[in-house]
Amino acid sequence: ADETKSAAAAIAAGYIILAIVTLLWMILFIVTCDKCTDTCMTRVIIGIGMAIGGLVTAVGYWVYAGEGLGDEGGEQVAFYVGYTILIGGLCTIWGLDILWDDVKNVKR
Repeated sequence: ADETKSAAAAIAAGYIILAIVTLLWMILFIVTCDKCTDTCMTRVIIGIGMAIGGLVTAVGYWVYAGEGLGDEGGEQVAFYVGYTILIGGLCTIWGLDILWDDVKNVKR
């Protein structure tokens, strides 16, 4: 029961981090100007925030997957392992893409 609460808290915290970072990303994408907010440091923060949010969420799903290992049917375990790979992998790749591609193209 305590593991379920901490897993739910990790998933919620990860999604909140992702929502904030994604909202910031959308605002920067829509309202771009040369010198206001679109700096290299802003992109680094967005990239790192995206990776951290995805990894925190993935840890929560991994804990849920570990709780279902004793069950007869493994569908729930496969579902949560899939979510772990999906959310952790995609967010980390997107964060690395922001860091490697976009940071080198931003005016310093």
